[in-house]
Amino acid sequence: MKQIILALVLLLVLDYVTGVAAAFVTKTVSSTIGARGIIRKLAILLLISSTFIAEFYLNFPAITYPAIIFYCINEFISIIENCNRLGIPIPDIVKNALKQNTKNALKQNTKK
Repeated sequence: MKQIILALVLLLVLDYVTGVAAAFVTKTVSSTIGARGIIRKLAILLLISSTFIAEFYLNFPAITYPAIIFYCINEFISIIENCNRLGIPIPDIVKNALKQNTKNALKQNTKK
């Protein structure tokens, strides 16, 4: 569990850094947007902490690991989008994998 939390924290930091870099390149830097980004990242960590408390102290079923995986994937997608805004070419295999995963996620959400 410790390694996946570390992965999430690293992805959160990388997403923020690439987002700031993309804002500089596109000349859309904003302290308000930057502050919102930091607050959003902190909120994700608070949410994960809450799932940990719910799971281990309130006997909820396993919810922490899936929540962490969800946010890791979300941050990874955002990093790719930021890199694309920086003008970095994204390999087709990555684009196709993201499209496929997005389609699968949409199908699962519409079934509920």
